[in-house]
Amino acid sequence: MKINQFIGAADLLTISEVAKLFKIHPDTLRNWEKAGKITPMRVGPRQDRKYRREDIQTLADEMSSKLTLAQLEQFLWKSADILRGKIDSSDYKKYIFGLLFYKRISDVWDEEYKKVIDEYKDKALAEADYNHRFQVPKDCKWEVLTQTSENIGQKLNDIFDKITNVNSPKLDKIFDDLDFANKDRFPNETIQKLVNHFSQYNFGSNYISSDLLGDAYEYLIKEFAADAGKKGGEFYTPREVERIIIGIVKPHQKDHVYDPAQGDFF
Repeated sequence: MKINQFIGAADLLTISEVAKLFKIHPDTLRNWEKAGKITPMRVGPRQDRKYRREDIQTLADEMSSKLTLAQLEQFLWKSADILRGKIDSSDYKKYIFGLLFYKRISDVWDEEYKKVIDEYKDKALAEADYNHRFQVPKDCKWEVLTQTSENIGQKLNDIFDKITNVNSPKLDKIFDDLDFANKDRFPNETIQKLVNHFSQYNFGSNYISSDLLGDAYEYLIKEFAADAGKKGGEFYTPREVERIIIGIVKPHQKDHVYDPAQGDFF
């Protein structure tokens, strides 16, 4: 992503302007600064942050880069760190992956919209339902969530309800077990940290494959099981066991193998 179309050669942008440019919360930029990903200038008596062209390009490159499995696993594990002490560790996967799925369908919708706009320059056509795998109403976009500062949990619940309704029956029961509005478990500050954390990356199809998400899901089920003091096998079949079963059954090409305990990944 090139940033020439966004800022002039001598421009310095404020943190609010950069957050608006990348459709993220200012706290996400502060978190990246703490992590050493970017170091903006500090100017004036209040030491206000000012972002140069090279800072903007660094952010653009970071957000447009494809995630590796190792990076995704690390990212999702940090998501669990935000939730530690708030909910039972055995519940991490459903809340983290529920949020991940929502972020992904929102990012994919944006990709699909941009593709049609680039080709036909027709906004109505780009928004048409048949050009999108899942429907994401305007007030349910991830960008809208990042601009919410109060009662974020209830906003999330409302978004999940709307997305489920407009995509029924495809998304029925996907978000049913998620309740971010419980302020005892999810204080506003905690959800804000989660939203800022997930805003770091684009989870659209151009940046991360479904196979990679499936691998990460398996990894985190195993890790969450261990963290909950349970054996991973209670949640999924470990790869080592799969290899033993394959060695015993010795399936041939075009054979069908029935697994009554097989799960699935959204």
